[in-house]
Amino acid sequence: MARDGEKIIMHCHGGAYVTRTAHPEDLTAGNVKGFVRFCKPAISRAISIEYRISRSAPWPASSPFPAALIDGLSGYHYLTKVLGFKPENVVISGDSAGGNLALALTRYLRDNPEAGLGLPGGLLLVSPWCDLVGTYFDKPSVGAHISSAKNHASSCDFLAGDFYARHSTVRHGLRSLLGNITTQEARKNAYINPSSLDLDPEFVAKMFTGFPPTYIVYGDAEVLVDEIRTLYDRMVSSMGSEKVVKDEVADAIHEFTAFDFWEPDYSKAHKRIAAWLSSLK
Repeated sequence: MARDGEKIIMHCHGGAYVTRTAHPEDLTAGNVKGFVRFCKPAISRAISIEYRISRSAPWPASSPFPAALIDGLSGYHYLTKVLGFKPENVVISGDSAGGNLALALTRYLRDNPEAGLGLPGGLLLVSPWCDLVGTYFDKPSVGAHISSAKNHASSCDFLAGDFYARHSTVRHGLRSLLGNITTQEARKNAYINPSSLDLDPEFVAKMFTGFPPTYIVYGDAEVLVDEIRTLYDRMVSSMGSEKVVKDEVADAIHEFTAFDFWEPDYSKAHKRIAAWLSSLK
């Protein structure tokens, strides 16, 4: 149960929606371990959501969108309605695909106040995957942040530059998550593709209005860098620069905050995250 005034992190793990787990020994759990290690006394506990992962051929199809979102919502309901955490004391975090899920969950909570769950006090995004369909890879020469998306980090990030290849885990993740949703529909769906280049400009201008304070941390050597920069720009446009922190770390790879050997950036980034968490009211 929640202690009086206690804050907690609710984490959504990464894995392209088709792999990884909330188990504390999972590779992505390095993020949560770092949060708890460096964020005391502001936050001393975290919960990681074991949401349903999606499947498609060659396996039987199961759990497409919005299955993971529903499970994330169930976790948030459990924290706030069963364990007694006040919504403003919950920080929703997510890494990679989990960052996408954290964004979608926050969007649902904002869009559906009649659910009576309230908005979280903060949103912490680690290398969020926010252009699932790959519009940046389709249009590599358009816009301020797109010039390097197709080939960026192909030789230095563990996510290869061709990770949208036909048989890649990422492509399988996209197929599995979409289920019966077409790619064209997904390109214009902010729950799935918040950094999509195909969203209506009028919608984009206000798409993050009402979101809680947000911290985005990622490396400038990762393949997702362009879409994450666009996410930041869109959030600032809707929310104001005072509510969004961008922590872009030079020469760092995707999800470097999960790897305690990635020093000194690992410790430095987690200390900055801890300072931000402590600043939340």
